[in-house]
Amino acid sequence: HDEALKLFEKAIRLRPEMSEFWYAKADCQYNAGRIMEALASYRKVVSLEPTNRDAWLDLAETLFEAGKMEEALRAYRRALKLNADAGTYFQQAKALFALGKADESIRSLKIAFRLDPGTKEEFRHTYPDLYRDVHVRRMLGLDNESSSRA
Repeated sequence: HDEALKLFEKAIRLRPEMSEFWYAKADCQYNAGRIMEALASYRKVVSLEPTNRDAWLDLAETLFEAGKMEEALRAYRRALKLNADAGTYFQQAKALFALGKADESIRSLKIAFRLDPGTKEEFRHTYPDLYRDVHVRRMLGLDNESSSRA
């Protein structure tokens, strides 16, 4: 990763306006476990290219991993404005849940499930205890599905 980072940094010095170089650097930093450095680079990407939905998602995921839930939520919401898809609603629901915003999380999950019913399977694997909880299942409209799977 160090050699690749040096190359990206050199490219950035030559063409600092190229979001692709910043994005590659951010991904490399993230893959090397340099989360805080990756955050700075992802932030640079979205400042250079504010309509790059994938960059907003990567920023949000990295913020989530760093425990910066409020910032992650803002980044997820920005990504949703650019392209509202089931996966992003699901990820937003995870951040809302981590922030203790259960009602908002449930609303986000319902949208994800409506956009892509396969998201229910991701929910089942990510939160098996919640998936089996009768109250949660009722709120999510999962009552008609078997709760014994897990």
